[in-house]
Amino acid sequence: MPLTAEQNEELAEMLATIEAEAGLLNNWERRFLKDQLERHAKYGADIHLSPKQWAVIQKMHDKIVGGSDERSPPDVDDEIP
Repeated sequence: MPLTAEQNEELAEMLATIEAEAGLLNNWERRFLKDQLERHAKYGADIHLSPKQWAVIQKMHDKIVGGSDERSPPDVDDEIP
């Protein structure tokens, strides 16, 4: 199931925030971020993220901005295109 417009916007904003501060990430996180940025650029709102992938992105975002606002992952397929 594709992301809603709101979920897609939230994902794009989180990825952009993380990318801007990628120097704070470890090597694995940087590779994961690169992969997700490429996938989002290719698929846009049609990207498929598992709840675990969404949680990793959220965790990285929280690491950059500090704290957590306890967002739950969107209801998306577990499949990766």
